[in-house]
Amino acid sequence: MWDSPPNLSVLDGVNPLAARTMMPVFNNLVMIDQHAKQSRLDAIVPDLATAWTWNEDGTEVAFRLRHDVKWHDGRPFTAADVKCTWDLILDTAPEKLRVNTFKSWYKNLA
Repeated sequence: MWDSPPNLSVLDGVNPLAARTMMPVFNNLVMIDQHAKQSRLDAIVPDLATAWTWNEDGTEVAFRLRHDVKWHDGRPFTAADVKCTWDLILDTAPEKLRVNTFKSWYKNLA
């Protein structure tokens, strides 16, 4: 690391050093298979989600979460944890990100 990031939040959009440093520490619901062509839907593979399904009109997705995941303190990973992250990104949580660069990415998300 050539510099000291201001924090270790991967959601802090003005902090690319932390994002590069901490991304290997955090999991995602799904990820892109690094060995597949990324322009294909089947390149999306499970990580914290084991499966996902879309409703008929493609406006809702439901994720089935892994049950064997625990936080560093031993508490289980739950849907409430996923909701907490989305609430931060969508700026609907009581806590706020310093700079929320992701909010505009999801402006069409209800």
